[in-house]
Amino acid sequence: PILGDKKDGALGGDVRVTWPEIWPTIGPMWARVLQGDPNGSSDLALTINRYGYFETCHFAYSYSPVYGDGGRPEGVLVTFVETTETVQAERRRAFQLELADILRRETASGPLLRAALGQVGAHVADATVTYAEVRSGEDAAVIVEQWHDGARTAQCGRTVPLAQLALDMPERLGAGETVWLADEGSMAGIAVPLMDGDRLAAVLALHAPLAVHRIGDEVRELGPGDGYSVP
Repeated sequence: PILGDKKDGALGGDVRVTWPEIWPTIGPMWARVLQGDPNGSSDLALTINRYGYFETCHFAYSYSPVYGDGGRPEGVLVTFVETTETVQAERRRAFQLELADILRRETASGPLLRAALGQVGAHVADATVTYAEVRSGEDAAVIVEQWHDGARTAQCGRTVPLAQLALDMPERLGAGETVWLADEGSMAGIAVPLMDGDRLAAVLALHAPLAVHRIGDEVRELGPGDGYSVP
């Protein structure tokens, strides 16, 4: 539901109380409508808090004046539909096409890895995407590439505990299982094992602060699954 946890008390309530986080945006729009100026859009992005966290959602909407007996606008008729899933699906398809172009264009492993991770890092806002190679017989991995917000970080070459990349589930990752975490604790993300036979050879991991709730949707799209093999 669009109201989420705000549904109790919303009917007949003051919109400024129900939606205080977006009133600075929609308030001036309503003021124009009350002057007799209707408006609308097929894509209005609003950052709302309906489930206890902030998320950017998209809406197609129309605001129209409601006229009183005196012929003057006395209210606002709001008609809208949430389009967040459609917008995210379109962006995801565009991302997949861009990633496919990279895979066709790059032939050397180094440039391919950097370009692909950079694209993933740019796609998920405020997320960190990491490719690390696991040291044989050790619970540690060496970061080969790491990107944040579309930029390469200074962590390349650093050795980190495997558990740090595996969301504190290194045993499951080492067994070839994709591990993921969303809506729990302070971090969310996914770690995909790259297997060389029965051995964990490398990890592709994506992490983000939970406040950036989009990561939860991305993780659910990827879903838990099996690891990939290293040829």
